[in-house]
Formats: sequence, structure tokens, C-alpha cells
Amino acid sequence: GGAGGWHHRGGQAVARPPGSRGHAKAYDHLYELLERPSVAEPDLRRLHALVAHGVEEALPGEYRPKPVVITGSGY
Repeated sequence: GGAGGWHHRGGQAVARPPGSRGHAKAYDHLYELLERPSVAEPDLRRLHALVAHGVEEALPGEYRPKPVVITGSGY
């Protein structure tokens, strides 16, 4: 790990993708949720907010205001 979104790989400082910064906290939160007898919508919104932290296009913990098209899907 490293401060400011940097980590070291093979002796080189490499920028960590912005969307990955909250993943460790998201995993911690997910494991906390697994210990509960039930999970509510606010719990899932918090999980999404942690995963989406630093992603410009994301609205962390919020529903998207318009439909999303997934290229190549039949949905």
C-alpha cells in the first residue's frame, strides 16, 4: 500500500486506480454484513459508496437518475 493512491510494484511507484481505493473498506464492511442476521437497503448503499469511492461517474450510495445501457447485453 501507499499514501495518496500510490503503491509499489517491482520497485516502481504505480498510481492505484481511483475506484480501487475504497475496496479494502468495502470488503471489511461486506464481512461485517455477513455476520448480521439480515441486511437492509442502507447497508447496501453504504457498501456501494465504499466500492465507488473516487469514481467520477458514480453516485456513491445513490440510485442512478436514468437507465444504464450495458453494451453487448441482452438486458
